[in-house]
Amino acid sequence: MGEDTSLKMTRVFNAPRDLVFKAWVEVEQMKRWFCPYDHWALEITNDPRVGGAYRIVMKNPDTKENHIVRGVYREIRAPERLIFTWQSEIIAGFPETLVTLEFRDLGGKTELTLTHEALPTPELLDKHTHGWNLCLARLAKAV
Repeated sequence: MGEDTSLKMTRVFNAPRDLVFKAWVEVEQMKRWFCPYDHWALEITNDPRVGGAYRIVMKNPDTKENHIVRGVYREIRAPERLIFTWQSEIIAGFPETLVTLEFRDLGGKTELTLTHEALPTPELLDKHTHGWNLCLARLAKAV
């Protein structure tokens, strides 16, 4: 069996669970945080229903570099659970991976557990761990 290339992280947000959940599915909310870097612009299309697709284009105005991800919603159980596929459009051979979000109500605060499974290489596991950490820090400021 190969190396485990899945990540799991848990964060507590000082915001109600409904608000944190909506930040993951409402385009205007997503545009406020869903990118690891502050200075990048976001173009997001989103159809938050089971079988619906999303696409996120992250643009770096300094280098003209883009990072594009897309996926399909597998499960939406508001405000408790969200599961979607995740695939890079710019990394050759990047397979479809799976992201699971679990939202736990802590009485006005929210515990979020993010699991990203089956990243293709240890290097991409490291990059996604770094990227998700930065995104979640931005989410904390947005909510």
